[in-house]
Amino acid sequence: FAIASLFQPGLALAADTTLPEVQVTAQSQAESGITIDAETLERKAARDVRDVFQDELGVNVGGGGMTSAQKVYVRGIEDTTLGKTLDGASQGGNVFHHQGRMLVDPDLIKSVEIDKGAALPSSGPGALAGAIRMTTKDAGDLLEAGEKVGGILSGEYSSNKGWKAGATAYAKPVEAFDFLVSGSRQEKENYKDGSGHEYTNTASTQDSLLAKLNWRPFDGHNLSLGYNTLQDEGARFLRNNMTIFARSLAPMEQELGQDNFTATYRYDGSAGGPAAEVVGYRNQTTNWRTNNGAFAMTGSPDD
Repeated sequence: FAIASLFQPGLALAADTTLPEVQVTAQSQAESGITIDAETLERKAARDVRDVFQDELGVNVGGGGMTSAQKVYVRGIEDTTLGKTLDGASQGGNVFHHQGRMLVDPDLIKSVEIDKGAALPSSGPGALAGAIRMTTKDAGDLLEAGEKVGGILSGEYSSNKGWKAGATAYAKPVEAFDFLVSGSRQEKENYKDGSGHEYTNTASTQDSLLAKLNWRPFDGHNLSLGYNTLQDEGARFLRNNMTIFARSLAPMEQELGQDNFTATYRYDGSAGGPAAEVVGYRNQTTNWRTNNGAFAMTGSPDD
């Protein structure tokens, strides 16, 4: 009787149900990227990597106010899994513990492109969390129409005990050739937070240099040679961004430096054939520490 009743006319097995509409959206690779141009960096008055990425959603910089301790995180994943380039030169991975790995003077940056999430195959290996591509300025970015030569003298002072001075010279003597040379020095004393607390062993001296030239032998062809270096030194604890050990470690002199040599050939495809870009580079990162404490390392450089 029970089975027969299931097939009785007029018996509703289940009430009609209408499911709510579900919408699924996604971003293309191009839409998920960020571009920070020179005008934006100038408006931010960027002094270090933290200032460069300030206010960018999904990008954070940890490690405090010292350049040598700052690390970039994209969507919570650290920069060891980022594809990082400066003028096409891949920037190194681990240096020493959590020490900073992106050493560049923001005043020299023309643009920064950021891909958040899985990067394009052209970003190279190791770009699990995304890619950061930085490009430095050249003479063409600074010369006004009709100008052949120019220069900049710059200086700044920080109420948080610091100053910076620099000079830049650039020229385009002929249409096919231009060059730029820029150097600066920045000195910072121990900085204080918003509550007035001073952080010991955070003072530093930084020297930065950029030399760059472009040669255009034919229409659509460009050969660029560049050299960029930044040297940071000061008395620090062994692990710059691990203050939990601050009371047990004696301060020691440290130097962190990075040198980039790049040679780039570009063809824009204007004379037929596909556009192309070929980059050759040499990147060297050096970390030197004195043997001045029970837990200190030896003073030999780590390249």
